[in-house]
Amino acid sequence: MNIKEELEKFTKKEIIISEANNQENIGKELKKSTLLLQMEIKELSKQINERNFEADSLRKELFSLNKILSNKDKLILRKLIMRGISLFASSGIGEFYLTNSNIDIVVANELLPKRAELYRKIYPESKMITGDITNEDVFAKIQKEALEQKVEFMIASPPCQGMSVAGKNRNIETMATDNRNYLIMYVIKMIESVKPRYIIIENVPALLKLELKVDNNFLTVPQLLELKLSRYYDIDYKVLDTADFGTPQRRKRAIIRLSSKGNPLWEWPKENPNLISVRDAIGDLPSIESNRVQLNR
Repeated sequence: MNIKEELEKFTKKEIIISEANNQENIGKELKKSTLLLQMEIKELSKQINERNFEADSLRKELFSLNKILSNKDKLILRKLIMRGISLFASSGIGEFYLTNSNIDIVVANELLPKRAELYRKIYPESKMITGDITNEDVFAKIQKEALEQKVEFMIASPPCQGMSVAGKNRNIETMATDNRNYLIMYVIKMIESVKPRYIIIENVPALLKLELKVDNNFLTVPQLLELKLSRYYDIDYKVLDTADFGTPQRRKRAIIRLSSKGNPLWEWPKENPNLISVRDAIGDLPSIESNRVQLNR
């Protein structure tokens, strides 16, 4: 082997050794980098855990603070919202939109258990008292709850079957002998004992013409209310038609409103001169052929 071959062989060995050293160095650097990365991951995990703990603590603090704020809000709202009572409430249709006027019905009464149960499902925060208001114990329960809740508003919708010309009583004479029409007396009795500031009594238009025999005298409901309550309340009444207020249906109702002396009566709603027909309301819906039921798919 000549010198040239020896040099080439030596050079190859140096290259192999150098590559091996490089590989070893790369391995060491890689191992070092891996250890550093593991340490960084460990530190990062520690920070994440600490931050999670802080976040959890913060969430708990915010939750507690939210509860406090909610309670404060409730206290504020109690001052702003007027508490009310609903007599002959049925399932609560009459008071459905009263919350828009900051009125919260907290006490209600309904005779029929099924309707009362539905009312409880719709208004779970309201105290529903089921039973006949003409029963002394039931009346006393309603009265006690209303006084404890310090109600300032009342809505009463006595059953209208006794006044409706669509029912058995087609004239004033027979209406005066129907016991259901005397339920208004229990509304008056509740008003006298609870003394709400504002009252709405709603029924069919015949309510205003109905004559009841009271103390051997025949009085209309407005006359009866004037006799019993005009010393303490301003009283006003009117027949309104739902068609005049954006509803595609003619449905007239007598509305009697009472406001305790010193509290002005609220304004009657403004009538809409543009009547809405059924076609206007639902004319854009697809028609359903006779004897067919359209199912949502």
